[in-house]
Amino acid sequence: MSGAEALVWQGGARVPYMPGANPARRAYCWSALRNSANNLKYVFAWSRGPFVRRTVSIFGFSHTFKAGWQLENGVRVPVLS
Repeated sequence: MSGAEALVWQGGARVPYMPGANPARRAYCWSALRNSANNLKYVFAWSRGPFVRRTVSIFGFSHTFKAGWQLENGVRVPVLS
């Protein structure tokens, strides 16, 4: 899904993001909103920070959880997923 079809919560219901806008403008604004703080992770980088990765499988579904400071582009950045 792109920002052109993005939905947001408003009043307990999911509604289109910027419904009256041109789809290209809506996609651009959605991307800017979603990625606006992406580079802040480098401000909080900690070269000696711990990193934990665990994979959990339940009923045939698995998910990998990550927490700590993961190496990315030669810099350890905070991760929580």
